[in-house]
Amino acid sequence: MIERAPLGTLDGLLHCLRYDVLDWTWGKRPAQQSTMPAPHARTPRQRQSPVASKATGVLSDAAAAAYLRELLSDESRRRLSAPWTSALRNLAEREHDLGPQAADVHRLLSRVGTLTSSDMRSLNKVTDSARPGLSDWAPAVHSASWAVFLSGRVRSGAAAQLMLVQALDRSGVPVADRAGGVWNLLSGAVQALMVRDLLDSATARRLLDPYFTALGPLAA
Repeated sequence: MIERAPLGTLDGLLHCLRYDVLDWTWGKRPAQQSTMPAPHARTPRQRQSPVASKATGVLSDAAAAAYLRELLSDESRRRLSAPWTSALRNLAEREHDLGPQAADVHRLLSRVGTLTSSDMRSLNKVTDSARPGLSDWAPAVHSASWAVFLSGRVRSGAAAQLMLVQALDRSGVPVADRAGGVWNLLSGAVQALMVRDLLDSATARRLLDPYFTALGPLAA
C-alpha cells in the first residue's frame, strides 16, 4: 500500500545525503586540463576531510536507522542512532532560510502544525472534491518545482517540505489521510509559496486555492 511503501531505496537515500545534502563537504575538483586526457586516464576523486567523513558516517547511520526502523531490532536502531542523538544535544538551533516568502511559509507551517479535527475534515473534503482535477495539479507542481530550481531555492524548498512533514506529525495527521491527498494539497501549497514571486497567477492559484478553501487565508 502507498501508506507503507518506502520512498526510494536506502542506497539512494544515503547517496542523496552524502553527495547532495553534504555536497559542500567535498573538496573541489581539480581544474580541467586544456588537453584531452589519455583514453584510460581517471579523473581524481573528490575527497572529504577526516572530520567531514566521520560526520557523514554518523549522519548515514542515523538515516539508515530511521529508514529501516521497522526492520531493525530496538538495540540495533539505538546503536546506529546513538552518536547522532548525542551530538544533537550540543548543536545550536539554526534558523532555516526559507527564501523571500519565509513569513508566509512559516505561517502555513504553523497552521498545519495545530490542525483541529474540524480542520482535518475540511482538508479531506477539499481533497476529495479536488481529486478530479489532479491532471492539472501535476503540471502546476512541475512548474513550481522548476521555478524553485531556476531561482536557486532548492535547499530552502527542501527544508520547507521537511518542516511540513514535522508539522503534520505534530498535528497527528493519519498516514492514510496524507496518502489520500492531503500531502499533495499541502506540499503543493508550500512549493507555490516558495516561488510565489515568480509563478504566473494561474499556477499559483491552482496550488494555493485548495489550501485557502480548506484552512482559510494566511493570517499576518
